[in-house]
Amino acid sequence: MEIKQSSVNEGLGLHTKHFHNKGDIIFTLSGTINTFPTRESIYIGNGHHIYDKWGIYMNHSFTPTTSIDGTGVYAIDDIQPGTELSFNYNESELTMAEPFEVNGVIVCGLKQE
Repeated sequence: MEIKQSSVNEGLGLHTKHFHNKGDIIFTLSGTINTFPTRESIYIGNGHHIYDKWGIYMNHSFTPTTSIDGTGVYAIDDIQPGTELSFNYNESELTMAEPFEVNGVIVCGLKQE
């Protein structure tokens, strides 16, 4: 994986260097776990949020390339090398430390357990 200019916003994004088949686990999130969300944490279930060195570069998209289930990051469809890895924060996050708006849609986290 590599960090380079995002295709979904003006910042940096996480891009894969390899082909991934639909349903493949791309990587497993690991790192510091908290019981509260931070700007760059990812919700992994059971009231836990993880700060992962790669995950912090995964941007929000309403047409994401990955989904997150627990600590697994999975390919939604086949992913070509060089593709940015993104996920829909409204589908994965329970609550967000810093909600924002994209084209009139609030991104604030909506996942229910």
